Amino acid sequence: MIVKTGTGCDTGYDYIPIDLNEGSGGEYVSLCVQYNGSSVIRGLTLVKKESTSKNPDYECPSGYSKAGVDLNAGITKSKWGIDRPVTHLYLCKTKKGAGKITNIVVFSSSNSKDIIKKPLGYQTIDAENTDLNESVSGSFIHMYYTVQPEAPITDLDVTISDTAIVNPPSGYTQITVDLNQGSGGKYIYLNYKKGGTQPPLTNLKIIEGKDAACPTPAAKDAKSSGWYKIDKDLNKGSGGAYLYLCTHRSSEKDETPIVDIRIYSVASDYKNLLKTPPYGYVSTGVDLNKGAKGRYINLYFLKQYK
Repeated sequence: MIVKTGTGCDTGYDYIPIDLNEGSGGEYVSLCVQYNGSSVIRGLTLVKKESTSKNPDYECPSGYSKAGVDLNAGITKSKWGIDRPVTHLYLCKTKKGAGKITNIVVFSSSNSKDIIKKPLGYQTIDAENTDLNESVSGSFIHMYYTVQPEAPITDLDVTISDTAIVNPPSGYTQITVDLNQGSGGKYIYLNYKKGGTQPPLTNLKIIEGKDAACPTPAAKDAKSSGWYKIDKDLNKGSGGAYLYLCTHRSSEKDETPIVDIRIYSVASDYKNLLKTPPYGYVSTGVDLNKGAKGRYINLYFLKQYK
């Protein structure tokens, strides 16, 4: 991934058509991204350097390397006047981390309130969610990115309890969103496992009905359907619809494994939640509080990036 002045990118790079100096009077700075190159990027961060010069020297944090030019290139005067230096910004990249970066987005607006809230599933470049034009005149510009976890999920488990705090089974990680949140039912949590000897999970489906069954293949394939029903009602104690989670695993090499699961809970506007899943994730499309009076809850899963 590189940052460069001017328009257009080298062959093999995707061009993000937003000037990172928009409205500031500086040079045109564009971002070029290569997601599937030989050098996988796993993290990004910003370095801030106050200076009145056009290109002050800077160093990236340990483990990071320089990604390109000054994001405030060509600017020597801050928006407060010549007596205050510009906070020049530099992008640094690293090959260290649990997963590879799979998407970068840049938002530009004349109103900071339009873009300070990051999209679902994205990370900010730094803890402050820095405006890339923070010390210069011009548009409010923010950058976000997604990271693809790499280890596949090999099993899921549902725990149901009368108390809010319940430990996951040994070897599992709990997703700390109560699937009955706001409904007054039992406390229900989904737990996932990575590693072990089982093939990874490749699909998920929510089914409805007390005696509902997971998808079944044709009779000749019945022994290798790969579908398994977790026989625990995801609405237990809430008075809502009977909901169950079906998992699918396959030993076939062409099946893409699931590497991440996210659960989002909102008080209203469930249709909008379904329309805007985290980047690259698949929605199961069923409110996990269906028929109850709790919050709207939806489960998304992410398949391994190819």
